Amino acid sequence: QECTRQASVPSTETFPLKTPSAASPSGHPSSFSPRLAPPAMPPAVRASEASSELAASPAPLSDAARMKGQGDPRYIHASRRKEMAARHPDLQDISGTEHRTGFFMAALVALQLAGALGAVYFKLPIVAWFPISYLLGAVVSHALYVLIHDCVHNLAHSSADLNRALIILGNSVHVFPSGILFRHYHLIHHREMNDNVQDPDVPAHWEANLVQNSAPMKAFWMAFYSIFQSARTVTCDYKSPLTKPADAAWIALNYVVNFGLLGVLTYATKSYVPALYLLVASMASVGFHPLGARWIQEHYPTLPFQATYSYYGPLNWLMFNVGFHNEHHDFPTVPWSRLPQVKDKAPEYYNSLFAHYSYTKLLADFIVNPQWDLMLRRTKKVEDLADSKPEQVSTDAAKKVL
Repeated sequence: QECTRQASVPSTETFPLKTPSAASPSGHPSSFSPRLAPPAMPPAVRASEASSELAASPAPLSDAARMKGQGDPRYIHASRRKEMAARHPDLQDISGTEHRTGFFMAALVALQLAGALGAVYFKLPIVAWFPISYLLGAVVSHALYVLIHDCVHNLAHSSADLNRALIILGNSVHVFPSGILFRHYHLIHHREMNDNVQDPDVPAHWEANLVQNSAPMKAFWMAFYSIFQSARTVTCDYKSPLTKPADAAWIALNYVVNFGLLGVLTYATKSYVPALYLLVASMASVGFHPLGARWIQEHYPTLPFQATYSYYGPLNWLMFNVGFHNEHHDFPTVPWSRLPQVKDKAPEYYNSLFAHYSYTKLLADFIVNPQWDLMLRRTKKVEDLADSKPEQVSTDAAKKVL
């Protein structure tokens, strides 16, 4: 269960509002562009627009910043959750565990192992098994990451230890023994969301400065995202996951299971192909792959500036609804199978937010569009970016608020 700090969220802040594309009847741009630097507007104009949009919303809301998912990016979801629970008490009814998670996880692990062993059994050359691993194995690997994410929040079973055991099971075919460590750092992400120093989901300064808005560097960064994500935890200003003996024991077990499985596969098949198949699938699922765009979708700022963004495209069917990311941060005790119900029960809190609908377009735009700069992920005062000149938004405006 998410631990949140009690903090006051400013209720007087106003931010640039969404400008729907005329070509999109749903109110979302038909082709996504980050448009990271809108023309600056006087505060009075922004406040006027905020008032008119709230007046047209399905239900009158007292706080524009909370409704738009804006404000202090660390605590906005705690504020939204409190308000939404008061307006929609039935949201509490869908919290709890989803016992099917363990069965899906076991089936996906078996499927991934079948693919890795099949590459050896059928004596597939690298030109055959590599694309299978990249295209299909990555989908399975990504789905396992999503189920691991639910176990991190203890949503597969009421027992925390059983959830940890399931994390290790799902992570066993990811090659890198990162499951239990992910549990530690992901819960910090929920507590310190978008904090430049303490949120391990935010690129480190050296990382953002290295990549910036270079297309080749962004492609390289995406391809090896899992390695960059692990490296940045070294600079994460938070307690070590090894401070508690019980946590250290689970981390050690994670290492034993992962490397033990690799050893068994290599010894039994007299080949490194199974290990390489699993490695390609694992890195692609969180890297240079349409599904890898999820890491951009969730918190990288676009217009309108929000602390969190959701994805409502068809790939949610393959990734256990993890695209419902605003919904997850608002109610982290709701399992994957019931996340869409959060939006259904409180549509006025989500229909006015910007959302993504295509990972392929998002990934392509992130790579080639120079306005997507890793420095922007490190910005905490997004209103400063909104008031910046277009030619400065790429790097200078971001550095201004570090």
